[in-house]
Amino acid sequence: MTTSKRFSALYKRDYRYYYSAQIISFTGTWLQHIGMSWLVYTLTDSAFYLGVTGMSMSVPILLFTFFGGLIADRFNKRKILILTHTLPVFPALLLYILTVTETINIWEIIAIAFTIGTINAIDLPCRQSFLIEIAGKESLFSAIALNTTAFNGARVMGPLLAGIIIQSQSVSACFLLNAVSFMPMAVLLSRIRIAGESSLKSSESFKQRCLEGIRFIRGHNSISGIILTIGTFSLFGIPFNQFLPLFADRIFDVGAKGYSYLSTAMGAGALLAGLMIAFKKSMGNTMRYLSIAGFLFPITIILFSHTENFILALLLLILCGWSIVSFMATSNNYVQLEVKNSIRGRVMSLYSLTFLGMAPIGHLVIGFFADMVGIKTVMNISALLCIAGFLCFRRKWINLKTAVS
Repeated sequence: MTTSKRFSALYKRDYRYYYSAQIISFTGTWLQHIGMSWLVYTLTDSAFYLGVTGMSMSVPILLFTFFGGLIADRFNKRKILILTHTLPVFPALLLYILTVTETINIWEIIAIAFTIGTINAIDLPCRQSFLIEIAGKESLFSAIALNTTAFNGARVMGPLLAGIIIQSQSVSACFLLNAVSFMPMAVLLSRIRIAGESSLKSSESFKQRCLEGIRFIRGHNSISGIILTIGTFSLFGIPFNQFLPLFADRIFDVGAKGYSYLSTAMGAGALLAGLMIAFKKSMGNTMRYLSIAGFLFPITIILFSHTENFILALLLLILCGWSIVSFMATSNNYVQLEVKNSIRGRVMSLYSLTFLGMAPIGHLVIGFFADMVGIKTVMNISALLCIAGFLCFRRKWINLKTAVS
């Protein structure tokens, strides 16, 4: 049962610390994301290299996330998170040094992106499965919603700050600030103590532990259907965000500051979705909410691709951000409440893998064809494929009538 209090997770001291540190860390992450994308575009003027950079950060998710889930199920999650919030300081500082000395080239950016993605592959399933430990099952719905608002609040502030910093200072400052932003999380995690926290000892083989998580998902139609839908969106829809610099430069002619506005608009919609979910005491009709959000996401991409009005584009991106985050947060809540603690890390690693692990292929394919036939055409086709996947896999979770509470 979920507690009746709104924002119930914030009543817990350790979660408040964790939440506050996440806001700082996520803001730094978005500063770096905008800075890297703009740096790649100014160095290469190429959709293909934007796609390759996005792929380089995402492909480790595909390769290593399930391994990260095994680690999360076997070792102390809090200690793993301290490590995954300390290691990213080094690639951020390297980006800063190479950029400020004007010695950076595209292949160094790609290598650094791969390193960051590898750290994220371990961090993601651990962070996802850590929520229930720090907030408790009764406040999980609240914690997921609040985490969504933290990430997407940063998604609003980060791009805005990045646009100002790039214009008034330099892109290198974004990387330095990101390095600093990881420190509060590492410090606060070291001070948090969770009752009964321990690592899981298991006599099962690596193969057996892998198969257990896969069998659990295959045995639950609603979960497998949701994860397959997320995989479709990740492959064809979510990479769309990586190519906003092209729209800013080639379609709207608004430069780095305009690009930051486009990214901020999508973040504002995502933040709105998180706040709407956070204000709810329970999810209501989960299937209906998933259906509305899942259908709107590709529709807004198509409409955005057809407009040349900058203000209308911003409004469509707000709706786009709202729809994908509404779908993802609701899905996350449902999956987490259905899975048992002993395999939570592995199931959430597969969830994260389909969410982010399919994106590298999408980044590369979209970037390749965008340089050949134009970004608008490619995004229209991608959105239509998202609609087809949504309609196909929705059958598997159609029996999901009400929220789990």
